[in-house]
Amino acid sequence: MAYNLRKFEFTAGACTTDPKASSSSDDQMDVADLKAEILTTLKADKAMLIRSELKTALSDDFENIKSEQPAVKTELANNTAATVSHMEQGLSSCSDNVSSLLLKVGKLETERTAATAVSKLLREVLNVEKDVLIDWSHRGLQPRSQDGKPRVIVAKVHYYQYCADILRLASESGPLLFIGTDISIFPDYPPSVVQARSAYGEVKRLLPGQDGVKYGLIYPARLRITYNGAEKRFQNP
Repeated sequence: MAYNLRKFEFTAGACTTDPKASSSSDDQMDVADLKAEILTTLKADKAMLIRSELKTALSDDFENIKSEQPAVKTELANNTAATVSHMEQGLSSCSDNVSSLLLKVGKLETERTAATAVSKLLREVLNVEKDVLIDWSHRGLQPRSQDGKPRVIVAKVHYYQYCADILRLASESGPLLFIGTDISIFPDYPPSVVQARSAYGEVKRLLPGQDGVKYGLIYPARLRITYNGAEKRFQNP
């Protein structure tokens, strides 16, 4: 820039008060052209300076990006691996859920088949006109008997009134037969209730055959005895 401005230096002789010299100087140098050339030179130098600064800044940024690239690659690889591992775990969990659902569906189908069979059995044994709605049915949890005696079948009747009617009909019908085999129908009580009711076993063995005596157990464990029209209830055996 200093070099470009040297050609615009003035000598002492150029600054004279002589009108002729001043007129000659004006003829030799046009002030407007001088200003334009100076501005052009300044703009060129400024543009060169800006380009140099930008080049330096971009070079530094590029070096920083280049130095950070391995760390970014490593982080991306770790994140990708973690994401893949998380997705694999989720897929494994979904597979387990599907397997569990399939088992539940199979169990429900089995229960539905067993419930239909129990409904058919009750209709045939008790001679009812319509099917009994059974929610579910399954075998008892006790181990198989060594003498081949079948395990108890537990069934849940959908309507309470149906359940009461079944128990009443089973009690009134006497011995029940299904395909030539004796069966019994009784309510499924909790273990504590069963134990309390079983305490009346000895009394129940003595009462049958007694003239004018009727008896029965009231839930949960009360003995009702009717003799000649008089009724008494007992809380304990």
